[in-house]
Amino acid sequence: VARNAAEHVNESLQAANWAIVDDGVSRTSGAGTSLLGTNQINSFNASSGTAGISLVNNQSLVLGAVSAGTSTQAINISTVGGSSNLTVGALSGDDNLSLSAGGQLVLTGALSGNTLSLTSGAQLELNHDITASGGLTLATTNGGNITQFTGAITVAGTTVASAGAGDITLANVANDFNQFGRTYSVRVQADDGHFGYRSRGNY
Repeated sequence: VARNAAEHVNESLQAANWAIVDDGVSRTSGAGTSLLGTNQINSFNASSGTAGISLVNNQSLVLGAVSAGTSTQAINISTVGGSSNLTVGALSGDDNLSLSAGGQLVLTGALSGNTLSLTSGAQLELNHDITASGGLTLATTNGGNITQFTGAITVAGTTVASAGAGDITLANVANDFNQFGRTYSVRVQADDGHFGYRSRGNY
């Protein structure tokens, strides 16, 4: 069943078989679509949008497959609040993609786009491939770790990672970092099997 997100900004969407369709037009005070409650969205189709997508959830959010298509501009998805986790499945687009969680941010599917930004208020967990035709920014606050469990990271531009007092572990030799910019963390492990890049230590 396809439901328009704009019609449901004040209710919790729990049914896993609902497909939330948004055409990219900003509807909530020019900021995009806002959802209230803990939501699970099976699929998010933004392929018809031309103005970019903004999706803000005030509690935890689980996203399945998100398709941006070739005509959509930037996509910004975020949860607000320290305990508001964000779990994202496959997400692809031709423009810039930004994911931000007030709590933990977990990537469970492949992520691809131009410039990619992933920010977590707690732990940042990477469980699939990440492909950026531009740059990649990985960041946590409140001492959260950045951990790559599976998947390969391929970045054509510059990668910057920041975890404050947390650890950064990007330890897959299949990673391909064109350039690793300054890293802010207590302990860093980053591997790149393509150029023989290895970085381990305190920064």
